[in-house]
Amino acid sequence: MGGMNGRTDLFTSLIVGIAGIAMIVLHNHLDIMAWIVIMIGVMFIIPGVFSVLIGALSKERKSTTSVLAGIGALALGVIMCAMPEQFAGIMVTLFGVLLIIIGGYHLCFVAWLARPFVLPFYYYIIPVLLIVTGVIVMCTSVRTINSIVLLVTGIAFVCSAISSLMEWVATHPSHRNDDSQLPPAEKTE
Repeated sequence: MGGMNGRTDLFTSLIVGIAGIAMIVLHNHLDIMAWIVIMIGVMFIIPGVFSVLIGALSKERKSTTSVLAGIGALALGVIMCAMPEQFAGIMVTLFGVLLIIIGGYHLCFVAWLARPFVLPFYYYIIPVLLIVTGVIVMCTSVRTINSIVLLVTGIAFVCSAISSLMEWVATHPSHRNDDSQLPPAEKTE
């Protein structure tokens, strides 16, 4: 049990890396944070519509909850699309919190979850930098450095993906042909 456990984690690392690259490439575009908020608003609208439709067409009593959740998602999505600037500051805060959580996860993985493997000290550098970056991103003003926040977050996401891949390679010797890299089994008496 523990961290990077296979294909799902590799896929997650790939998605985080792609998101980071997209943020790096698009950081200089005018009002990019507003467009990110609009895309997230659309992501609320689409399932909201489905939830309302499925709930309205259902004859079960539980459908009321589905309809109410769908209406809430629709309302939030429409508000986000109509007033994206209001949500840009929230997005910056979410990016900062996400970086802190990702850094904390990597620290826990390297320190405890990777056992019985002992990873070198340099595996701790990226997680610590992710946490520091998250705190800095949360303390910035979105109106003054909108593109810099996106650039820094993108770089941090790419670093997180690279760190995840390094951790996976270091702790999954089973994909190698050479079994001499496996730690010795503990004896039970």
